[in-house]
Amino acid sequence: MTRSFRISEDAFNALVEDAAKEKVSVNTLVNQLFLGYSEFDRFFRGVGMIKASPITIGRLLAAASDEEAAKIGSEDGSDIPETIMMAKEGQITLPGVIRYLDTMADYSGVFENNVVISGGRTTITLMHRFGMKGSLFLKGFVTALLKSVNVSPTIVMAEHSVTIELPSDGRAMSWAAREDTAP
Repeated sequence: MTRSFRISEDAFNALVEDAAKEKVSVNTLVNQLFLGYSEFDRFFRGVGMIKASPITIGRLLAAASDEEAAKIGSEDGSDIPETIMMAKEGQITLPGVIRYLDTMADYSGVFENNVVISGGRTTITLMHRFGMKGSLFLKGFVTALLKSVNVSPTIVMAEHSVTIELPSDGRAMSWAAREDTAP
């Protein structure tokens, strides 16, 4: 679909500069920015989410006790994601939870994720730079998030990752099928 927009010269110059740094076209960069808005910013703004640097997040987690980091993760995983999923999809499902984690990985800067589907099992690894406090936070977050869809995963923490193995009941597979058919 072709559309045209009027933007300030300063904004355009910033786009050209950043596109060159990322070795993509200005069109690709603008499309990525629009996707960031349509998939993330417009929903998260509604729940009052702020953008913070990973350094700030790391410092906040470092100041918390292990118990507090896990508790905050659990609290964050039990309310905000449900609100976002309902706004985006109108329901809360396991495939929606996996898409939510993908969206967070793509746009929040808090973690990167990798999903592996093999032998009917779905394994999700969240990689981050916040040490064990970050792993405690993410374990609490993911545990609460999956509780909303009645899933009790196996979770293994490491210094910079949290690996989630989902039960092989087929529900996660419908996420993979939807992803394969996405435009």
